[in-house]
Amino acid sequence: MPVAQPFPAVSRRPSRASRVGAGGRVFEKIAALANRASWLGRIFLEDVILAAFPHLNYQTEPRKMPTIVDAQRKVFDDNPAVARGFASDFVQWLADQPGESVNVSLSGGSTPKLLFEILARDFADQLDWSRLHLFWGDERCVTPEDPESNFGQCKALLLDHVPIPAKNIHRVRGEDDPVGEAVRYGKEISEQVSAGPGGYPAMDLMILGMGGDGHTASIFPHQMELLKEESICAVATHPESGQKRVSMTGPVLDASKKVAFLITGSSKTKVLAEILERSGQWETYPTSHLETAGPITIYADKAALPGK
Repeated sequence: MPVAQPFPAVSRRPSRASRVGAGGRVFEKIAALANRASWLGRIFLEDVILAAFPHLNYQTEPRKMPTIVDAQRKVFDDNPAVARGFASDFVQWLADQPGESVNVSLSGGSTPKLLFEILARDFADQLDWSRLHLFWGDERCVTPEDPESNFGQCKALLLDHVPIPAKNIHRVRGEDDPVGEAVRYGKEISEQVSAGPGGYPAMDLMILGMGGDGHTASIFPHQMELLKEESICAVATHPESGQKRVSMTGPVLDASKKVAFLITGSSKTKVLAEILERSGQWETYPTSHLETAGPITIYADKAALPGK
């Protein structure tokens, strides 16, 4: 899977003539260091420069955050091939991650079901399960035993077959009151996952799907306000069934260090094309509006992205 690229180098600095003296020389050294730093380091160093040298009117170019339009696109023959392709990339990505714990948010849907089966059957011994902390981007407000439970499906297909510690599984309690559970789950996420830019928990990897109406997680077109909701989690309502769901909000999705969209099937073709081309009704689709801290990759089949 591709490595996150840093943001554009610091630019639009004051001219050398305006940075004379000892302060100017220190400024240049810090700015040069900022250009070599990771994007997180750069944000910190820019703040240092602004605080230390306000008289220099230091400015940077606005940072363009990745959207799905900017995503790398990986296209496979069919749904199972998408799941296998992502599974292979996921194994390598996890091996490359530093630190003792890696936070991953899972999705529900047909492709994740295949992914869970493939991980359990073919890759279980290639993953360090002790490092993985698993979360869910959204969950239906049902019991874990209900066939519609995202957690329940994952448990049956994957978690019951791999040696992941119970403490590393962070599920939404879909059986509890939705409003209270949104608050509780948001607190659990913030306690485990370090904050990124903007102060929201930054998942190391956010796995998302996209519905035929352009929704992602459980942010539906009729609840676009959840894209800007200040809480970590909120209660969403399915537009047809009225079913309540607990969903991570837009700022949490945006804070992710890496995002993978798994999109398959001809029912997604028209909407995905409009989103990627910024045509038709693209502005009405929640997926169009994600602006993430890290890179986005689309894993799609030829039915969803024909001719690609």
